[in-house]
Amino acid sequence: MEPKEIRIEFIRKDLTQTKVARDIGVSPSLVQRVIFRKAVSRPVSQGIADALGLPIEFVFPELSECRRAACN
Repeated sequence: MEPKEIRIEFIRKDLTQTKVARDIGVSPSLVQRVIFRKAVSRPVSQGIADALGLPIEFVFPELSECRRAACN
């Protein structure tokens, strides 16, 4: 998904970056950086996908090719 699509889903599900960050134990700025692909974090990506109720491979398809060691 593109960042804009993720933001639309956040709005549809009445979510904020702050709420998702709090739920997964990270800063809102890290959530934003992951959404905009400025940072790579598999746990944060998974938390975002879980919050949206979607598979991680759908929200962040680039992670399906990512090796676990490179995408902590």
